[in-house]
Amino acid sequence: MTSYISSFKSLIAALCLLAVGESAIALLGSPRPLYGSALYEMGYGKTDVPQKFVIEGKFTLFRGIAAEFIQVGDSSGLFGVSPRDVMWHLPGQTYLNYSCCADVGFTGYRYIAEAALRDNPARKVLVLYMTVFSLPRLDSLYAKLTDELRESLIGVGRYVGMLPSAPYRRAVTNLAYHGKLQQIPIPDPFFGWPNFPTMQQWVEQFGQTLGWVPFPPVIGDVPVGPCKLDPVVDKEGHPVLLRELEETKKLADRYQVKLVIAFNPVACDGGETTRALEDQVAEFRRRHADVFIPFGPTETIDAVAFSDQMHLRHIYATPNSQHLGAALAGHDFSR
Repeated sequence: MTSYISSFKSLIAALCLLAVGESAIALLGSPRPLYGSALYEMGYGKTDVPQKFVIEGKFTLFRGIAAEFIQVGDSSGLFGVSPRDVMWHLPGQTYLNYSCCADVGFTGYRYIAEAALRDNPARKVLVLYMTVFSLPRLDSLYAKLTDELRESLIGVGRYVGMLPSAPYRRAVTNLAYHGKLQQIPIPDPFFGWPNFPTMQQWVEQFGQTLGWVPFPPVIGDVPVGPCKLDPVVDKEGHPVLLRELEETKKLADRYQVKLVIAFNPVACDGGETTRALEDQVAEFRRRHADVFIPFGPTETIDAVAFSDQMHLRHIYATPNSQHLGAALAGHDFSR
């Protein structure tokens, strides 16, 4: 038996040395900075996609914040829901906005939600905030990003990324790859918009705003008239939004939280062009009376409130957030 154990002495010694080193870094190193997770690729001469910086920034800055309300979804919520304005109607409760981008898809929203709910013992309500202009995709354009989210947020990769040495190891790797001693090359300026903060400055705002940032001061195309939406059924005729809402409900039930489905307002008009979508939402509501859907999927407001068809101008984020906060405050989540 002794000889059997002695054959593993080198391995045991290496593991002990690793544990001592990681413990020393945790105790003596600087606080964990942004962008230290396993989410990022380390491709030679490349930066990474902006969406990852938004997601990782929120998880890093929100660590340790106990919140009753967790919001996920596309960028209509990132720019359109200010938690501090929502919380004005929810005294004594905290609302965190984890919304990022349609690029991760509804599966990605659920990965983000699962990681946020798992790490938050105060959780009570999951809010899926979305726009009808970002319906479930019928292709796999963003499958790689979604897979990376799964690995880094709920897979084994999250343990590797959480080691205290991870940011420092990435800094050394970047010195070799990019000639800069930093964790990861950061895209700058963000999306090429002029007079816009750097990515680092932009993400660091999440710490003060609890996840909201104002949309840049640009005006794009804001269609009015009948809404024109992406297909709401797949090639076999199955309802795609209903399917994704059902999966989100399963996640909420697994973590024993209430589910809210909140739709961003639109500048276009509902009607025949949105009937199939509205039917799917109505069917979901019929199946799940305990789910709160405060607004219809095509609640129309003045086009002047929008920067483009998906995103509210920053001065309209506050009234939109207060509208949502009032709805949440007026609902009995004990039912």
